[in-house]
Amino acid sequence: MKKYYLKNGEKVTGPFMLDDLKYQRISSTTLVSVDQGPWQEITSVDDLKSILEFAGINTAPKVSSNPPIKSIQQKPSPENQINIPANKKFIVLAVAIAVFMMGLGMAVLLFAELK
Repeated sequence: MKKYYLKNGEKVTGPFMLDDLKYQRISSTTLVSVDQGPWQEITSVDDLKSILEFAGINTAPKVSSNPPIKSIQQKPSPENQINIPANKKFIVLAVAIAVFMMGLGMAVLLFAELK
């Protein structure tokens, strides 16, 4: 039968039999040594998957929190792009503001008439 040793921080406990591990304080950062072998993360020991599930510890392989992102930059297609020169953009903006102001002025006049 295999013997398991646990290491939490600097504290080493054991040896434990497999069933005894259910009653130990373990976390995903707990290190384990099987039969006094090298220390390894408890989540990487296949024999302990059932113990980890019993303790509610995720046994899924770790995924990098910052996976590499591959991006493809695409230019908008010409048929979906409106090209307005900078000076015409200013004119469009000025006309839009003028229309808004005229509408606002008409609303004020109408409101004044209703009083």
